[in-house]
Amino acid sequence: MVIDTATFGVITTIPLGVAFSPLGVTISPDGTRVYVANNEANSVSIIDTSTNAILTTVSVPSRPRFIAFSPSAARAYVTSRDCGCLSIFDTSTSTVIGFIAVGGQPGGVVFTPHGTRAYVANRASNTVSLIDTATSTVLTNIDVGTFPWLIALTPDTTRLYVTNLISSDVSVIDTTTNAVVATIPVDPGPHGIAMSPDGARAYVTIDGANSVALIDTATNTVVGSVPVGMAPHGIALGPSEGVGPATLWTGLKNSDDQGTQFDLRAEAIVNNTPVSVGETRCVTGLTRNPNLAREISVLFGSVSGGAFNSGDVFLLKLLTRIGTNPDGTKCSGPGGSHNNAVGLRLYFDSTTRPSRASIPFLSNPSMNLFLHAAGSNLFLDGNAPNPGTVKFKDSGPVSFVGGNPWKEIGTWSMTLP
Repeated sequence: MVIDTATFGVITTIPLGVAFSPLGVTISPDGTRVYVANNEANSVSIIDTSTNAILTTVSVPSRPRFIAFSPSAARAYVTSRDCGCLSIFDTSTSTVIGFIAVGGQPGGVVFTPHGTRAYVANRASNTVSLIDTATSTVLTNIDVGTFPWLIALTPDTTRLYVTNLISSDVSVIDTTTNAVVATIPVDPGPHGIAMSPDGARAYVTIDGANSVALIDTATNTVVGSVPVGMAPHGIALGPSEGVGPATLWTGLKNSDDQGTQFDLRAEAIVNNTPVSVGETRCVTGLTRNPNLAREISVLFGSVSGGAFNSGDVFLLKLLTRIGTNPDGTKCSGPGGSHNNAVGLRLYFDSTTRPSRASIPFLSNPSMNLFLHAAGSNLFLDGNAPNPGTVKFKDSGPVSFVGGNPWKEIGTWSMTLP
């Protein structure tokens, strides 16, 4: 299908054939061609984006799945599951000019910005192959987790992140040494991965949890998640990342609740109408000691409501409850047996505890809005907090009994500029 991204309406449907079973779809860097991997037909269809006409369909080895273009668009690599190889396309002639033997069941491919190297995840071999694109040879194979699926490079190309479907983790590879330097546990079924433009965050679709996990690449830890539809696979970010997280410094109101797991929820509201929401589940490791407050990110979902205007009133509402899994059961592991807590404490308005939010529909979506307070007035603005005493706001008591309702921590407001 061809979709108008302004209206999200279907412009036309391009027939490929019932038996083709199209899987991977990739647009060339110049936007003039679309390559479609036909998984059952063992072919790649090439479409002219100006006419939506199929220019040619080229045979490739069995079960093609993923396609990647070199930065110059001179070459395209197509992975085929059953041959353990990549097909090399000359995009000027739309022909296959060679093959590269890699590992078993190759999956995702990514090129370095200059196109001199490429990486491919080999699912059946539990490796990532590093390819010299000038010679079309494998320089080395790097052992990762079980069933590596898709991969993403940081913008500075110093690290490669690999989703491992079966071992339920993400491998982090140092591209200088070609060694795994970190393994990040995630919920079951990590599939797609996308890197933020500044390299500070990696977004991973989690099939088993119906969510997108947010990874802080500085600490290589999961710092947030957002619930989405069933069994998410692919993910892509727009020029401004599409969404922005609320970054919140949290702790406990009462030390007796140490070990309790919490859910955090952030609601974006404009003129009293909710327009976006995000949740981070099963937050652990919170204490009553303010010096040990944890920085937790809550990733917003898609934004509804269209354009917003100067003078509109924006609210950031923060809530909490006892930690739950996507199916509504209590979180497992340490603290999972706790049914109630006196409350969650949110720290803010200090240089050491700069709770903030990056709101996707502002004119500058990367601008941080910091949480402030003047007496009982809770407000947001773009001014970073000053040094001084840390402020805090507590939620009411939370209890899993009686439906585990959300309890408000506080609502911060601003008038849109």
